Amino acid sequence: MKRILVVDDEPSIVMIMEEFLSEEGYEVHTAMDGDKALAMVDSEIPFDLALVDLRIPGVSGKEIIHKIRQTPRLEGMPIIVITGFEKNSEDFPPENSYQSLFTKPFMLEDILEEIQRLSN
Repeated sequence: MKRILVVDDEPSIVMIMEEFLSEEGYEVHTAMDGDKALAMVDSEIPFDLALVDLRIPGVSGKEIIHKIRQTPRLEGMPIIVITGFEKNSEDFPPENSYQSLFTKPFMLEDILEEIQRLSN
């Protein structure tokens, strides 16, 4: 079973993503702020993919992505950015640090299709 880390501060998005992806057979771990997300990245959980919102309380999504890329066991893990930010924002991570970008609002089916593509 593939493990997905979902990082977003909007409870409705976290709940919907967790339920939807669990029904699709994924093990979903969630963090609603940057500090919890960093703790999960530092844990020994072997995540297969991360969905990361950029604007979250505490440590930013950009910093979380940077931390993932600096963590040897996760450095090659696919990352999907989900955000309402404009792509040219200074809060945006470098393009080579993530594989896909979805702006809010997004379709769950599109996210699932991208997860499946990146997981193969």
